[in-house]
Amino acid sequence: MPRFFLLLSGFFLPISAALALIWIQPSRFASAVSYTLFSDNTGVGSFGNFEFGDASTDQYYVGQYGWSDGSPRTIGKVAIPLTKAAGDISGLTYVVKIWSDSSGALGSVLATSTGVAGSNSWSGTEVEFVFPTPYAASASTFYHFTCESGTSSGSNYASVGFNSTFPPAGALARWSSAGANTVNFIGTFAMRFKIYTTP
Repeated sequence: MPRFFLLLSGFFLPISAALALIWIQPSRFASAVSYTLFSDNTGVGSFGNFEFGDASTDQYYVGQYGWSDGSPRTIGKVAIPLTKAAGDISGLTYVVKIWSDSSGALGSVLATSTGVAGSNSWSGTEVEFVFPTPYAASASTFYHFTCESGTSSGSNYASVGFNSTFPPAGALARWSSAGANTVNFIGTFAMRFKIYTTP
């Protein structure tokens, strides 16, 4: 029976062996995740920045409280303009979390982004936070987005921008400590951020 060979990187391999090598490496042929910009309130000006991770004001993290949409959305990543507010934040790691709502307070963590190292050069810099597994948000359901560095310092912390142009729903809010189910609304403002969905 005739045998057929394929030339791969200077070596002749039987066709069956070459196909086996391709089969066991599917990740090399996987397509990249595609994102669609769904919501963006970052380009309409800013009223200022609000710090978080600052022990002197007991603000552990800050975010968008009560976000929702009338249709199901699969959230793949968010982008938030961040600014180094004080000290040295290069040793901190920032993440964004999506929480369920529990009677107006933080419920449970539904999704956590990959961590992003803080940078002392941040100055209204758009920082992307990718969710390794995109989160499927239900229609007409309240969620909370929080940004944190996992610590609270009176010397080293960042800030987010805010304005009065809202995403589909919600308001800028702060939480006093990690795990605290209390919220303090910051006027009638919204956090400046972008939401990207996946197909």
